[in-house]
Amino acid sequence: MEKSTGKCALRMLLSLVLTALLFTGCGSGRTEKPSASPDLSPLTLMDTAQMRPSLLRTMRKFMAQFPVRKAFILDCTYLYKYEGMLSNGVDIHNDIFRFQPAYQSAFDGGEWSMGDCYPSRYFVLDGKVVFVPSRSDGFMRQEVLKQAYESMVGEDDSFSYPNMRYLLVVHGKDSVQVLPDLEDDAIEPIVAPVHRVKFEPPTP
Repeated sequence: MEKSTGKCALRMLLSLVLTALLFTGCGSGRTEKPSASPDLSPLTLMDTAQMRPSLLRTMRKFMAQFPVRKAFILDCTYLYKYEGMLSNGVDIHNDIFRFQPAYQSAFDGGEWSMGDCYPSRYFVLDGKVVFVPSRSDGFMRQEVLKQAYESMVGEDDSFSYPNMRYLLVVHGKDSVQVLPDLEDDAIEPIVAPVHRVKFEPPTP
């Protein structure tokens, strides 16, 4: 009887251990959350579990070059590559994003700024905060967003063009290409553009 009870207890213990290991493994794909300080609660936390693995890998590799920096910026340039040329017209199944360490005066509307509206969205990657500006930031209250942003950026964190990377993200597939230069027309598009067919009215 005692042996039977001991075996049952052992089975229960093993089941609990396996369950704990299972949940630990599943948790590796969950969205990282920021620490309690500083307060980023006014911002919306994005789910990295829904992001493309190639983009996360590319950003991690770049972020490793700046171990001291606590925050980065990922923003859309609203540009794309079409037959090797840079354009801002219709969508051609790719977008170019700009990724760089966060810096002072990035959103104050000044000479080296990216705009005059502070980002209202962010995500956490390897313990670093990545701010994601968008045009919807324009209708958000700026005071709390400014405080949250400045709490993550050091006083000596300044703009540096060599620290910037342009990422070509292809729609509909897990593909990211780091562009050596945004103005390099020798870069070929990853996805062939959609060729439009001219409408010909039927002959009466």
